Amino acid sequence: MLGRDLMQKLHISIVSTETGMKAVVEEGALVLNELSQPHYYWSLNLGPTPTARELLRRTREKQTSQEAQYMPDTELHVTMRYKNTPGPDYQYDTVFHRENNQTVTIQHLYVDPKTGKSSTSIILSGKQFQQFKGSTPHLSLTKPVGGQWKELENFIQRAERGRYEALTSSDWKVDPNTGIWKLTLGWIVKVHPKTHLDEAK
Repeated sequence: MLGRDLMQKLHISIVSTETGMKAVVEEGALVLNELSQPHYYWSLNLGPTPTARELLRRTREKQTSQEAQYMPDTELHVTMRYKNTPGPDYQYDTVFHRENNQTVTIQHLYVDPKTGKSSTSIILSGKQFQQFKGSTPHLSLTKPVGGQWKELENFIQRAERGRYEALTSSDWKVDPNTGIWKLTLGWIVKVHPKTHLDEAK
């Protein structure tokens, strides 16, 4: 079996599938400085699935900003942990990949056409929440061109504090103070744990 250092240099990740663990080559593999170690992050991946495409379709119903950059349906994920110091965490990695068949609940979809930001709130299981190292579980959908995906964690926190009112016969509600739209979904979706490498800082 390949050592982790060699796997890192070859941009190979271990991912969980329905039939067990599988090695895959990272898409858009990064060229890393030999003297520096990359940062690791872990995610529960949703796409590509019909559910991922439907989620993006629903987002487009309200995301009218011309400056909105969409996350590809192949990359939709919930970031569970980003390791701020370089190098792996074998203990966390082992625990994280222990469960093969996992689901999360996509609770609400929030869209802000003024800023180009869209995200969903996520409900994690008890075990998943123990592994979560962020402040608010979410799935990023759109961001302003030139913006950072990590900024959507603040957006989802703000969106969840909103006071929403129904304006039409549709299922969408809007917060008149912020202009953020909310759609209640309650979708239980299958996700796959994945370990990623990020360029050394």
